Amino acid sequence: MEFTVNGKRFQISNECRQRSGMRDFVPSGSAYTAISEETEPIIMAPIADISPPERDLGNKLVFYEERMEAVLGAISKIIPLPPIEVEQSECGGYRYKLSHGVHRYYASAAAGFSHVPVVVRQHFDAEAWFTGEGAKCNR
Repeated sequence: MEFTVNGKRFQISNECRQRSGMRDFVPSGSAYTAISEETEPIIMAPIADISPPERDLGNKLVFYEERMEAVLGAISKIIPLPPIEVEQSECGGYRYKLSHGVHRYYASAAAGFSHVPVVVRQHFDAEAWFTGEGAKCNR
C-alpha cells in the first residue's frame, strides 16, 4: 500500500500490514501511546512539522520490514513506544528534523495519525563550530 507524508511517498507491503494487525486499524487519537525514561518532556508534534527523513536508495524509501511490522503491531495493539527524537530545524520550512525513529515516523503516518510523540534534542553542528559558519541544511 502506498502512503504520502509531507510530499514523500513510501510503501508498506500489504503482507506487513496484515501481519501487524493494521489492515482494519482506525486511530482512536492523534498519536501513538508513548513511554520514555527520559527526563526531557515528550510533546505531541504535528507530523507536518517534521521533515521527512531521507533514507532511500534512488527514489524508493527503504525500511527494515521486520522492524516496521513490529512498530505497526505495537501501534495496532496500543503498546507504548518510545517517542521519536527530533532537533529544531530551520531548513525546508519544517520546524523539526528527525534524528531517531524513522520507522515510528512513517508508521505513524501510515496508521493515520496527525501527530507523533517527540523529544526535542539539541543539535551540535561540529562543522559549523570549527569553520565558524552557520548551521547547514542536509537536503
